[in-house]
Amino acid sequence: MVRKVLPILFAMGLLTSIAQASSLPMVDLFDIRKGEAIQEFESSHVVQAEARLWLQSISGFADRTNILEFQHGYCLRIPIFPVQVKNKWINASIQDVFLILDPTHKPVLLIFDVKWPKRYFMDFSHDARPFLKKLGIWETVKSSFPPPGGVPAKLTPPAK
Repeated sequence: MVRKVLPILFAMGLLTSIAQASSLPMVDLFDIRKGEAIQEFESSHVVQAEARLWLQSISGFADRTNILEFQHGYCLRIPIFPVQVKNKWINASIQDVFLILDPTHKPVLLIFDVKWPKRYFMDFSHDARPFLKKLGIWETVKSSFPPPGGVPAKLTPPAK
């Protein structure tokens, strides 16, 4: 009996998580320079899990404090089911994760506490590149990653 019930419960849990992920708003890839979304994606348990990995790998506050400092590159907005992020830097309930990719800076997370207007620019250690490749947007966003070896002190964004 238990052998028959466990697979059914597992399948129901999987279907529930898929249904919940599809009930979230779409994931958006925003071109900062154009000022508009250029691609949309369905949310999935894979997308949700990746965003949570980023949040779990927060390594401190970013040296950026103003969204206007980002004038080039891309922003990937991932709506997530509310999650409590608690570490030595913040204690906040988050429901949207913004991955900001700017060629003048390493990738940064912008997260908003559901208790507005608190927002945080956070550094994180998880490598987002494999996920961006899996999502199919690597070729679009790869120019927004700093060159190998880090970000030069005064990197000037390319003129367009």
